[in-house]
Amino acid sequence: MTIRYELLYLGPSSTRVEVRITLPPEPNGSAELVFPSWVPGSYIIRDPARYVIRATRELPGGGPAPRIERIGKSRWRVPYDSATAPTVRFELFGFELSKLGLDTGPDHLFVNAGFALPYVDGHQGEPCELQLRIPTDWQVVTELEEVDRGARRYRARSYDELVDSPIDCGTIRESIFRSAGIPHRLSLCGEPADIDVRRTVRDLEQIASTTIAYFGSSPLNHYTFFVHLAETGDGGLEHATSNSCVIPRDMFRPAKKYRRFLHLAAHEYFHLYNVKRIRPAALSPFDYTREAYTRLLWWMEGATDYVSHLLLRRSGLLSPTQYLEDLAELVRVYREIPGRLVTSLEEASIGAWVGFYRPTDESVNQSVSYYLKGGLVSWALDMEIRTATRNAASLDTVMRHLWTEFGERGRGIGERELPRLVEQATGLDLGPFFERYVSGVQELDFDRLARSAALTLSEAPTEPSDDEAARPGYLGIDLSATEGVTRIKVVRDGTPAREGGLRPGDELIGIDGRRIYATQWNDALERLPPGQEIELLLFRRGRELRRRVTLAVPPPKKLLFRAAASPSDLERTIHTTWLNGSILPSPASASPSA
Repeated sequence: MTIRYELLYLGPSSTRVEVRITLPPEPNGSAELVFPSWVPGSYIIRDPARYVIRATRELPGGGPAPRIERIGKSRWRVPYDSATAPTVRFELFGFELSKLGLDTGPDHLFVNAGFALPYVDGHQGEPCELQLRIPTDWQVVTELEEVDRGARRYRARSYDELVDSPIDCGTIRESIFRSAGIPHRLSLCGEPADIDVRRTVRDLEQIASTTIAYFGSSPLNHYTFFVHLAETGDGGLEHATSNSCVIPRDMFRPAKKYRRFLHLAAHEYFHLYNVKRIRPAALSPFDYTREAYTRLLWWMEGATDYVSHLLLRRSGLLSPTQYLEDLAELVRVYREIPGRLVTSLEEASIGAWVGFYRPTDESVNQSVSYYLKGGLVSWALDMEIRTATRNAASLDTVMRHLWTEFGERGRGIGERELPRLVEQATGLDLGPFFERYVSGVQELDFDRLARSAALTLSEAPTEPSDDEAARPGYLGIDLSATEGVTRIKVVRDGTPAREGGLRPGDELIGIDGRRIYATQWNDALERLPPGQEIELLLFRRGRELRRRVTLAVPPPKKLLFRAAASPSDLERTIHTTWLNGSILPSPASASPSA
């Protein structure tokens, strides 16, 4: 039985769409329609059912129809009163331009089925057809199978495939290219941007070709990069044969911004292997009504981040200097997160549903991003394997083993299985490594990691200055200023602010008896040197308080990789094969670019 959907565009002035579902025969006398509570790839309960404005049903030939009963936050019961399958209508708010939303506008309709189309409970595995009722001159870009181009009808083998296949309709700039002989396309929507489309297409082609070559094969027949240009970005979401990204329209220039776009594109493309096919067994089959917990999100996201970024280097889209600059910045940011020593990667993966997407003022002290730490631990694992095997194996070996043994075979990875699989691929028992850095919270030794690849990591030198106070003191707070009021947003553990009793929400008024206005706080603090004791005047919940704190030496603003002075032959070999770059220069001519 095929579940049939229609999606109706309601005009350029509307922020709503209408969805019609023709239900299958149901011997129990009723069916239940359910909107997903979450969308695969985004591990947070989003409850798109909150966008439902009204739900009604139709009878063949008209006439009064039995009322649809809402029986849960995302669930409706539809009674049957004849042998004829009823049709249900939902009116939805659809004005959310996000990587996983439903957005309708004067010249555009973007559909993520998880936000727009409920499933018929018990029939998720059955085929689905979707007909789009849109202006006749609009283009349609989707990875769904086309049934009838004129009627705008498309087919999915199951509800899972429907949810995994975004749809772009409207005015679209479409570019077709091939990578490894496989058709790919860029679907570009949004206001004109400062973008060199030919260069972007060429770079996407290189990303795809390098990734396919990395694994040695591809599961694809075709693939789409959906890119939406907006005022602000929302990141990307992976799908089995596509990815959808919402990015700022100015992300293509200058070069440093464009590098972030390339990283996003490479990350999402790598997911077609690692996540969509190399996946935790715990994530499937999908239960769209509740959280799907796995301890392996750090691998799914962190290892993807690490390897996809490394492939940008190996593809030539990043120079060695640029790659190492990016890696050094990740280390710098990571070191300023106290929660890295509190929450393990496994716990951060499980807690993503309540923590990662909904940070609090204390999140920086409680936990750490499984993207960030997962990527750095993946780097550490890579260096551990390369060193122990004298560069005969690496994280590349592990990833390719997972692809052939799990991804290509459609098998899911068990929650505790990864250390054993690493041993299968490399011959190394790395159980203690996983206990320290994945199950545990032992600090990574970045000096040792850098040395493994014939590098050193240190604070970048500051610009020459005659100002002795050029290096400001450090409190350990983040500030927010709104409507002329400066408040503390974050207080980091282990800093003068925490030791001095400052709290999130405190309203800062002055320093040492002097009034400091909202726009002046950053400048005022930067003029104070490490070691100076100051008295802060503040208000907390309406009461005046004074707190004395002694400023500390700040963490580095920038870290820098340099060539090691006397690397071993193995370290030089690791460096070369890791980055796929040239042999290190001699110490006398060493540069950060390696």
